[in-house]
Amino acid sequence: MHFLRGRLLILSILLTGVRDGGFLVSKHSVRTIYNNGFQMTEGGNVESWILRIMNGGTFACGASYYSPRIALTSANCIHAYRHRLAELSLKFSSTNEEDPVDEVRILAVYVSKDWRWTENYMDIAVVKLSHHLREHFKNFVQLCRRPLNSHHRLMVVGCDIGPDEDLRSEQIEILGRMECEDRYGNFVLGETLACAKELIRSPGCLFDAGCPVTSDSQLCGIVAPGPACKSRLPGLFTDVYEVRRFIFKAVHMGKFRTAKVESWFSI
Repeated sequence: MHFLRGRLLILSILLTGVRDGGFLVSKHSVRTIYNNGFQMTEGGNVESWILRIMNGGTFACGASYYSPRIALTSANCIHAYRHRLAELSLKFSSTNEEDPVDEVRILAVYVSKDWRWTENYMDIAVVKLSHHLREHFKNFVQLCRRPLNSHHRLMVVGCDIGPDEDLRSEQIEILGRMECEDRYGNFVLGETLACAKELIRSPGCLFDAGCPVTSDSQLCGIVAPGPACKSRLPGLFTDVYEVRRFIFKAVHMGKFRTAKVESWFSI
């Protein structure tokens, strides 16, 4: 009987999640509905791991919940608050009664030593949280195992929303490197970057820095700051596949390095 229960438990784990970088994550699909010409997320699947970094009551950056104490965002976006990390908090983009904590503070931020502010090469920040927003090992984001341009269906999610608004998402089309560089002219595009255009122009701009680009339940890209919203240029995204090794390195370092105050590390 104990043997049978053990087999059933293992089967349950395999059906509900997979391990990525040492953390158990779930594989819920991302559903969208069509409303007035643009797409919106439906249900809690996407919302369950999308975070917002808040500066008081103001949206600062989007983020993705990777593990109980780790979130991922854009280095260029959060850099503006480098000396004011204590003033920032992270919260879910939607409320869930199962989540015991409303918001948490930032303990440390890890960026690549190869990244430079305003440049978009290695525009990725691993954020260590002061506490768990969610204790159970489910509904954390899974990282894509293939480059952005190899996915047939990608969605960008706009997470700069009001308290009573639903998350919005839009399908995007990845552009070739030459076309992207031609559109941006003298603006230098880093090797870890991709750009894409919306398939359907939706009201407003969905390219909120730090917010996710998804394929099913996976995080494939992170919106990078850029002129897209003001100039209607293609959106810029850090290709998560290209920065996976740094993410794993920073998460591993965050496990063993304890910061007593809010800190910024280049590794």
